[in-house]
Amino acid sequence: MKQLLYFLLIIVTISCNKASKLEQKINCTSTISYKLNQIKDFNNNFMISIPTSWKTNLYYDNISSEIYIADTLKELTKTFIIGVSFFKGNLKLNKEFVTKSDSLFSLEKLKIITSEKEKFINKPSYWYILSGTKKGFPFHQLNITIKNADKSYINTTVDIYGDKSVNNRICQAISILKTIQFLQ
Repeated sequence: MKQLLYFLLIIVTISCNKASKLEQKINCTSTISYKLNQIKDFNNNFMISIPTSWKTNLYYDNISSEIYIADTLKELTKTFIIGVSFFKGNLKLNKEFVTKSDSLFSLEKLKIITSEKEKFINKPSYWYILSGTKKGFPFHQLNITIKNADKSYINTTVDIYGDKSVNNRICQAISILKTIQFLQ
């Protein structure tokens, strides 16, 4: 009986860690393990596990609730900034959504490197990886929009300044974003 339980635990662990298309596309091979704390947004819409030493800022209003996190102990060009924003509203991840997103990125002079519609944390989502220049630095951004229900969704951004270890920093950010849990 113990062997069966052990075998099932291994299968569940392996299946939970299956790499997404995003992780496969940028060759994420491992995740960085941090000592994590769970933090909830002000409105108790979602929770995310973040490294204990990272700086956290929370914001909210009538239609959204946001958490921003960063490792402020590192130089800007050696870390990344994560923003997770919960919104109330109906979102359709369709061609119109993609067209609007593309036009917004063009206004910011960011170029789409790759994008895909797939499930992220078992929810319908759409992600982009963008590049350009911001604040005088080479800039990359991972943007994932995750639909929770008919009336709510989360938009995440990962801002990466500089050109060193971009894929590695994206992979580290994905491992943190995978801890998002919807509470409603």
